[in-house]
Amino acid sequence: MNRKLEQAEAWFESTARKVIQKRWWVIAVIIAVTAAALPGLPKVELDTSFESWFMEDSPLNRNKEEFEKHFDNSDYLAFLIEADDVFSPDIIGMLRELGDDLETEVPFAGEVVSLANIEYSQAVGEEIIIDDLVPDPAPTDPAEIKSIRRKALAKEAMRNRIVSEDSKETWLILEMKPYPEEWRGKYDDPPDIMVGSKVLEILARDEYRDYSIKATGMPIIGVEELHFTEAEAGKLTTISVLVAILLLIVFLRSVAGVVIPLLVTVVSVLIVFGFMGHLGVKVNAFLVTIPVFLALALSIGYSIHLFNYYHRQMTLSGRRLDSIAHSVKKAGWPIFFTVLTTMAALLSFTTIQLVPIQWLGITTAILLLVVYLLIMTVTPVLLSFGKDKEPDPVVKEKGIWTDHYFTGLGRWVFKYGTPIVVVFVMLTVVLAYGLTRTEVNIDTERSYGKKVHYINRVMSMARSQIGSFYSYDVTLTFPEPDAVKDPEVLHRFDAFVGEIQVQKLTKKVSSVLDIIKDMNRLFYEDKPEYYRIPETKEMVAQLLLLYEMSGGRRLKRWVDNSYRMIRLNVETKDLIGKEMLHEINFIQEKAGEMFPGAELNLTGSMAEFAAINQYVAIGQIKSFLVALAVIMVLMMIVFKSVKTGLIGMVPNLAPAFFVGGIMGLANIPLDFMTVTITPMILGLAVDDTIHFISHIDSAYRERGDYRAAVIDSLKVVGRALFLTTFILAAAFATYLFSIINMFIYLGIFIVVGISSALIADYLLAPVLIGWVKPFGKEERTGS
Repeated sequence: MNRKLEQAEAWFESTARKVIQKRWWVIAVIIAVTAAALPGLPKVELDTSFESWFMEDSPLNRNKEEFEKHFDNSDYLAFLIEADDVFSPDIIGMLRELGDDLETEVPFAGEVVSLANIEYSQAVGEEIIIDDLVPDPAPTDPAEIKSIRRKALAKEAMRNRIVSEDSKETWLILEMKPYPEEWRGKYDDPPDIMVGSKVLEILARDEYRDYSIKATGMPIIGVEELHFTEAEAGKLTTISVLVAILLLIVFLRSVAGVVIPLLVTVVSVLIVFGFMGHLGVKVNAFLVTIPVFLALALSIGYSIHLFNYYHRQMTLSGRRLDSIAHSVKKAGWPIFFTVLTTMAALLSFTTIQLVPIQWLGITTAILLLVVYLLIMTVTPVLLSFGKDKEPDPVVKEKGIWTDHYFTGLGRWVFKYGTPIVVVFVMLTVVLAYGLTRTEVNIDTERSYGKKVHYINRVMSMARSQIGSFYSYDVTLTFPEPDAVKDPEVLHRFDAFVGEIQVQKLTKKVSSVLDIIKDMNRLFYEDKPEYYRIPETKEMVAQLLLLYEMSGGRRLKRWVDNSYRMIRLNVETKDLIGKEMLHEINFIQEKAGEMFPGAELNLTGSMAEFAAINQYVAIGQIKSFLVALAVIMVLMMIVFKSVKTGLIGMVPNLAPAFFVGGIMGLANIPLDFMTVTITPMILGLAVDDTIHFISHIDSAYRERGDYRAAVIDSLKVVGRALFLTTFILAAAFATYLFSIINMFIYLGIFIVVGISSALIADYLLAPVLIGWVKPFGKEERTGS
């Protein structure tokens, strides 16, 4: 037997006996650590803001800070109101009341813009007057209403932007002031959650229930997503745990076998999240269930391997303490190595430049370490309470009933080794083709699905006449003051806006050009042909001054005080990350061509989603390659064989090909949820592979025969590999009943991934070991 492995097994056996001897001290320490962590749980802060996805020094954060110096918050809330006639006194009155409620009650609320208070500019004789479009109180005379409708639809800045041409839709906007950076201690919730919660509370009031009001905006969506995903994830997690418990009861038929993994998971989560609360670490609301469920999955896996050795030895000897020590001796080293490799796979998430994904990798790795420490202490301690039993004579003579099936499987694999490899190669070629078709794309409709109520609402808004999905802002900053007043600059900006307006995702655009062109037309007796940019800088300056002197309030929304910076707001009709990234790249290229001396700034929700899409695309490849390389090197070092390390990676590559290939062939995009699948599966799959190959190595040292070593290993650990995979697959399969597509994909691909890894362990790894003979030349032949 390998001397190093022998020493490792002896150390684990000795440690298990010491743990049992000091079991009351062990219990006391675990209780003390848990008690210290518990007060931190109420301090855990759930974070829903997409802005917090980016590193502090991210260009997007810098862009947002620069934007807010001049134009307040890039976040705004929008409301689509649908009615038979949005100019009716009833609707105008409701818009006024809703606007007042939003302005006075929503935290950090800025100005409301709607039909009820939108400014209207008109030429009266030689004077230009800017006042509200609709007087207060709203007129009830049909002729007056008709006049107001005519005025609104005659304005390019209103028609099909604020009100639809058929007068059945109107758009209300609530602009936001910047959120305070230091809000902890002053507010109970993050600012965006406060905003979204208050808006939803206002819309739920009796006075608004009879109206068709649809809302969008990141604060609103963030709150709805938080509540919805909490409920959905809670439901799925509960069902998954119940399925896992039921299967543990069926297969292990042991109270300890059910209690230990659940107890370890709960205590581990309490400890890790409790101390995160103490340290003020933010917990991402969308990903929080993943580390919890992965902790349960690995806890079950480690428990099954320990119980597999324990039950086998207990039925053979009947001596409880010796059986416990034997189980830790045999499973301890493979589990420890599994922990190292799985942690390496999870920590590969730190290569993705997104804070929640990095949080997920680090948190799950720490949680896994705590799970390991508890499993290796709690299991021996709890199993030690009980009496010895009489050995089972049937098992002692014939072995466990599953031994016969795994022996047959081993013989079949060696008999059909070549066809097995050929089939795997053929599958790999097909799946490799699918892998090349895999794309990263945050697509709301495909990732979430229309069954999610708030997604369906926002999608319907985006497909209405004037509603939009999300928005982003483009600013250009010129070197010299008053550059924005230069007609040449404005003409180029107008062409630039035109290029953006015809992009696939663009729904509406707004800028200072709307004001300048409208004022120029009014200056020339409201003649339509003068709805254009003036020809001189002096005329531009005069019109802008005239606008403000006439009562115009919106200029500072579009230009800075020095007239060096100009802003364009773009509302979109959909959220497709890949397309958004393409359009942003296009904007950057066009801005470079048309404004070579200006500085371009992009900010807003759509820019953030595009950046997430890009980071996911780059990070997916980097994290997978890093995880793969680290695991392979660790396996080579531990097994002291390049051949063994490479063979061990084959079953772990299978999930990547199966998952990635199927995603590509089925046209399922990678997004910020599905990007976590491959490293997670790699961590789960490597568990079984290490146990299997480690036992084959040990059995070969004793027998000197690869065929016999494989068959013996299948008998001893094959059942544990099956139980682990089957229970985890069944638990994750409950995600198929979700109404969120991302959760469904997560369930499908984890089941596919760990199942393909198990099949590769059972069929491919033995054949390759038999062919390559990584542990040395066979000394003798046997079966």
